[in-house]
Amino acid sequence: MKKDVEIKITGTQELKDENGRISKDENKLLATGEYTEEKGIHKIKFEEVTEEGVFNSVIKISEKHISGKPKLTFVRSSNKKIIAQMTYICNEETYNKYVTPVGEMVINVETKDISFSKMDNQINALIKYNLGLGEGEKIKSRLHIEIKE
Repeated sequence: MKKDVEIKITGTQELKDENGRISKDENKLLATGEYTEEKGIHKIKFEEVTEEGVFNSVIKISEKHISGKPKLTFVRSSNKKIIAQMTYICNEETYNKYVTPVGEMVINVETKDISFSKMDNQINALIKYNLGLGEGEKIKSRLHIEIKE
């Protein structure tokens, strides 16, 4: 059964400056969308409106993936073309495609922890991970997803 939901996504990254000082960069997204659950997979569909355009996004949360570990997949598309697909599997490293206006890049995601809770009319997911581009230093990151009816 489809349900209309409010979606709040907060992404936080710890950035180091040239002197080694750490600062936090936080991005928030608020949207409305549709929620469905089938066979233990929670699926949230919504539109993102940004300076770059309108994107169709889908988040899939599996409490237990085939590996027995929690898994979250975030897919962003535009004009039916996937421009980003990020996969987070607890205690695993994944390589993900991300298309930017200047070209495609591969992002390395080393997922440290995924916590998930569902209570009444609310779902919360928190993903702690390290984000890498090529051989550079990894960025300590968090993604908090809140879904409310």
